[in-house]
Amino acid sequence: MNLLQLKQDLEKHFGFTFNINKDLKQGLINTNQAFIQAKIDKSNPQLIAIQISETINSYLKDNNYPYFAINTGPYVNIDIYPDKIQSNFNNFSIPQSESKILLEYISPNVAKELHLGHLRNMNIGDSIRRLLVLKYPNLLTVNHWGDWGVQFGKLIWAYKKFKSGLISSATINDNIEPISFDIYESNHLQGLIRMYVWAEQNKADYPNYDQEVRDEFLALEKGDEENIKLWQEFIKVSKVEVTNDMELFNVPIHMLEQGESYYEKYNDLVYNFFESNKLWQSEDKARFINFELLAELTNNPSIKNLGYGYLISSTGYTTYLFRDICARIDWVSVLESDKMITVTGNEQLHHFKQLNAVCDYISTLQTAFKNSNKLASQNIIHVPYGFLTLAGGSKMSTRKGIIHNARKMFEDVKAEAINNLTLRDTNNIDLKAPIITQAAIKWTDLSKDTIHDIEFDLNSLLSFEGNTGMYQLYTIARINSILNKNPTSSVFDINTLTPDEILIAKQVLLLPFQLNESIDKLKPHYLVNYCYELTNSINSWYNTTSLINEKDDVRKSTLVKLLNTVKESLIYSLDKLGIDTLEEV
Repeated sequence: MNLLQLKQDLEKHFGFTFNINKDLKQGLINTNQAFIQAKIDKSNPQLIAIQISETINSYLKDNNYPYFAINTGPYVNIDIYPDKIQSNFNNFSIPQSESKILLEYISPNVAKELHLGHLRNMNIGDSIRRLLVLKYPNLLTVNHWGDWGVQFGKLIWAYKKFKSGLISSATINDNIEPISFDIYESNHLQGLIRMYVWAEQNKADYPNYDQEVRDEFLALEKGDEENIKLWQEFIKVSKVEVTNDMELFNVPIHMLEQGESYYEKYNDLVYNFFESNKLWQSEDKARFINFELLAELTNNPSIKNLGYGYLISSTGYTTYLFRDICARIDWVSVLESDKMITVTGNEQLHHFKQLNAVCDYISTLQTAFKNSNKLASQNIIHVPYGFLTLAGGSKMSTRKGIIHNARKMFEDVKAEAINNLTLRDTNNIDLKAPIITQAAIKWTDLSKDTIHDIEFDLNSLLSFEGNTGMYQLYTIARINSILNKNPTSSVFDINTLTPDEILIAKQVLLLPFQLNESIDKLKPHYLVNYCYELTNSINSWYNTTSLINEKDDVRKSTLVKLLNTVKESLIYSLDKLGIDTLEEV
């Protein structure tokens, strides 16, 4: 039984809450239940802690658990018998759940590059995926493409201008970048991006621009053969490019690739549902939710300041909010999802508050939607993330030539990695450089709580010191170097280890607990912090201990076993963050 299973067993049996002990010398986990009980009984918490320790010890002994309880003042600590530490190594298992979880991440837009916001989305989303599947084997991932909306009217309109020769060549972004149909033919995605920007920057020159764009999108909605063909071509081009970017970052394709267009089939059903239930208000063609009124209706004052949520725009188009509601109806009714998790930026916090409020209200109604009760707000989870900036706080800017897309970020860091490897005259540079690049970028991205903004300093990303991905790769390579010089043996005697070495062994035992915390709270940085603390401990040990000069064969064998265990724990943890490792760097 690993530490997580013990914690869950004790909490279920006794009803106490246990947390990781900040000082592992006192024990692995502890509970402050004595404080809680003493406050109720108005008694001495230290005496209550003694009683709790005795009760827990009886339970542990009766069930042959390799753990024991001891109180330190008013705290009750749970520790493991030293001779049982080795038998609990490499037990990373997480109790599994049959719940069906849907995870939506990346969610790119057709005819656009993966920018650095998508880079964060990709790194955070994939690490959450790798963690969730440990607990939820029925996990389903979806790439919710932005492949519908009036922007396609703009794109088709601009494409036809250049294709027909009405516009032979032009420039965008303050005359910095050229645009022509030849550019589209040589690089489809870049051509589409520039056509769209050109349309936005020059629409004032076309008096009927808005109407012509609406007409093109209306033709697409009605199934115009030419526009449908162009739309499908734009989607195909975009998916190829996004898939290539995902491969760079070792992110697999999603189980479902469904864009906003997929949920168009729900339009009439959802429209009629809102209309017949009088859930929205009208304003010419527009339809909107007044959240102040919804707050009164649902007796939920927390949503009264959400303003108006437009589901149909003033021009009669369905909005992002409307299509998101349709998507979640599909996810609960067709995919039978129990929980739906979406990774998007902080700028969508307001949108998700509106979405949750509307879906939560729908969940309370007798509706035509299967499993609509699962639309309750606690089942619609938003994982927000902050902005990515360069050192000094400057945001990305295409016009200023600052790194503005995921691929360029990867290639710039990779070029620096190759330069560093060449200076060190190492081998297998072509193999190492991409792995080092992934580790450098992903570690930096995941090292803080996702909700915070992060700063990328390209000068320190590849540092061997400090809280970096390179430090992790270097630590594993350092352990490999020691292990290659010292043969592995099955002999392990905990009594030959120093107190600090035993603490390292105990750190390894915390891994299942840390994995579960990252899963339940959807916070990859918990696992990042764990790895960083473990690598710090093992590097401190390395700096004061010479294994090659150790005369005691039993102690040497025990240390080799400990190092192997630390290495396996780090490799396993980094894999759950989407980071591959190297034998040597």
